[in-house]
Amino acid sequence: MNRLRIVGGFGILLLAGCSTAMQQSGSTTPAGNSRVITAEELKDAPYSNLYDLIAARRPQWLRSYVTSEGQRVAPEVLLGSRELGGPDALRQIPLSSVAQVRYYERSEAQAQFGPEHENGVIRVESRPSP
Repeated sequence: MNRLRIVGGFGILLLAGCSTAMQQSGSTTPAGNSRVITAEELKDAPYSNLYDLIAARRPQWLRSYVTSEGQRVAPEVLLGSRELGGPDALRQIPLSSVAQVRYYERSEAQAQFGPEHENGVIRVESRPSP
């Protein structure tokens, strides 16, 4: 029984160490909310546009899926409440203009924005103009 406790305790320490190392090594999803990219995360990002940042740090946001009718669909991009189109629209958004980005899965997007947003939403909040 003592041997089991020692092995279990070692396993917990090992997992805690791995978690800390991933946070310090710049993992793709920093500690915090994996559905939000904050101004802090955007601040020193080495990317020229929002698509490149999301592709590197939250690639699951850009994944398309196949509907029951066989159509391939992807999340819709909103800038505030304005519809911009699919994920490629993110290539036109410089990081310097972004305050925050939030990802809504399909059911969440429909509840928040209406039934027509059945493919999920990537919502971009822009910084106020100077």
